[in-house]
Amino acid sequence: MCSGYGCPIDAKNSTLVTAIEAIEKLPNFRLVEQAMVSEIVWEKVGATVRATGVRYRQLGQEPAVEPLAPGDRLIVAGDAIETPRLFFLSGLDAFDQSGQLGRNLMTHHIPATIGFFPELVSNHRGVYTTHVIDDLYVMPWDTLGRQVLDLLPLELRDGARRLGLKGGTVAAVGPSAGDPLGLGGLIALAQTLPWGEAHIPALQASFGRQILLAMIADDVPQSGNRVTLDTATHDVYGVPVSRIEYTPHPRDLAVLAAAVPIMTSILEYAGAAITAAATATPPIYPSQFQHRMGTMRMGTSPDASVVDADGRYWSAENLYVMDGSVMVSAGGYNPTETIQAVAWMLAERLA
Repeated sequence: MCSGYGCPIDAKNSTLVTAIEAIEKLPNFRLVEQAMVSEIVWEKVGATVRATGVRYRQLGQEPAVEPLAPGDRLIVAGDAIETPRLFFLSGLDAFDQSGQLGRNLMTHHIPATIGFFPELVSNHRGVYTTHVIDDLYVMPWDTLGRQVLDLLPLELRDGARRLGLKGGTVAAVGPSAGDPLGLGGLIALAQTLPWGEAHIPALQASFGRQILLAMIADDVPQSGNRVTLDTATHDVYGVPVSRIEYTPHPRDLAVLAAAVPIMTSILEYAGAAITAAATATPPIYPSQFQHRMGTMRMGTSPDASVVDADGRYWSAENLYVMDGSVMVSAGGYNPTETIQAVAWMLAERLA
């Protein structure tokens, strides 16, 4: 029931009960709580940059600087939105040779359908994701209708004809804070129903009787989908917030058109009395910016990427990025374990 939030009883296998718990035992570890890093402090060293510390803020306190000792390395793991934001706030984008810093934001577009069933299916019980199918990860060309093919740019049609249209995995999911149409749990559902005498009967007739099928669809990295700074808007610490620019790729819209009718038919065959599209695709559904990847893409050349194969910022000798922002493609699966694996790999290389 705490999907979308931290677990209040530490039942989830999160970093709070794995990595943090283990690292707390080290003698040189110090955790600063309720702090916001607003700047990476750096100095120019010849043609490169060296990070010398971080400036951070705590509510109600003056900004403080945590200096780096000689030989220390600074690792940034803020995700695909907060990491480039910090680089912009620090003026480090001036040293990006590729022009890709903050660009190629990916977040997975989510074609989805919801089914309302006459009997209890108890979608609010158990784990969030109950079933996953891979059948639509690649949709064959001969199964695609004309309305789908017309959405594909000409340069993509030959590839789709030979290889099929890449979609993603489809999951049957339960209530979550980010889901549309009242699937965020009991309160979210109640807010969509009529008030007054009809409210309780409507709630009894709908709670526990919904199933959402959602595709974790691979979105295409695009240079125009990016993170910059909004200097006119500031957060509670007085720091400029991120500005997000995002437009779905035509291939994403083609996948949406192909997948929704298929998922709708699955729900109808399962016995749903009513079905509806519940697509959670940015910017149609802005709060879907959850599976954040890209913006600090990894590569083999400073002319085409932001960090190298070790996660080091090309123009700095001791500054590293270890989060989903280094990923160059999204894939059609939930990225959590992939992001963790990439971060673990980079940490082992650094060690």
